[in-house]
Amino acid sequence: MLLMASAYGQEEDQKRFRRPNKFIGVTFSVARSYRILSSEPSTDFIKSDRDAKETPILSYSGGIRRQFPLGKKSFSIEAGLLYALRGYDRGKEVALWPHPTAGLPTHFSYKYRFHYVDVPIALRWSFNIGNVTLYTSGGTSVNVALASKTYQTAYYLDGSSSTNSNNGLAPSGINIAGTFSLGWAIPFTRRSDLRIDAFYHNSIIPIATGTVREYSSTFGINLGYYFAR
Repeated sequence: MLLMASAYGQEEDQKRFRRPNKFIGVTFSVARSYRILSSEPSTDFIKSDRDAKETPILSYSGGIRRQFPLGKKSFSIEAGLLYALRGYDRGKEVALWPHPTAGLPTHFSYKYRFHYVDVPIALRWSFNIGNVTLYTSGGTSVNVALASKTYQTAYYLDGSSSTNSNNGLAPSGINIAGTFSLGWAIPFTRRSDLRIDAFYHNSIIPIATGTVREYSSTFGINLGYYFAR
């Protein structure tokens, strides 16, 4: 009887994931945030210099998501409202002064941080392999820039350093990105599940233009707790 009850419970759990449900979830992600540069032949040297000196950072995002079923199939639409921090760093470089004097910094480094509100929407497909429920999704995200900060650190000959910040170069006000994810849904209770997925987020239009075009790129892991409504 216990075996029959266990088998029945597993079967019901799988049915729960296969049948359409309206889910609402709370999510948090950590990711590698960077930028991809695009240039013309005449400005390739600027791109090469930045690629050599700039490095990714560990970024994060969090918020709520809502999943809406599409008919009686394994497809659904998922939309969300998230806060996201992205950016990149520029490593230490020699300070070039027209008239060097004692007490001036010898090197500088920079940190660029961009704050966004993201509104993602994606088509999601869930499927089972044995007792494992997997899902994949693809879509787009509208990213609204809230603020940006540039942190400049100055290094001195005696080994000391100082950091100051300013509002920096603001990214484009509204940015559109493409998104893709592949994940695993783990039953938690009869009406909720934990989800973990790998995701990729890349801007379709540049976040900055000028001598080179700059595109935001993020790859990371997303964790979520979802419950059926």
